[in-house]
Amino acid sequence: ALSSAASDVYKRQVYINQLESLKRELIKAERYEDVEKISKCIEREYDYLKRKMEDREQIINPLK
Repeated sequence: ALSSAASDVYKRQVYINQLESLKRELIKAERYEDVEKISKCIEREYDYLKRKMEDREQIINPLK
């Protein structure tokens, strides 16, 4: 079984994939304002995951 943190990361990765798919469809439909909004959501999710990975690295190797 996945740990709670790993499960959260996995769910967020799935969510990002769904947002990326939606973004591609919006581009095809030329809905560029919505594309911009989705892009911001994707960016926030990646920022969150980056912070999670940095926090995890700090826990694993606190002297870095």
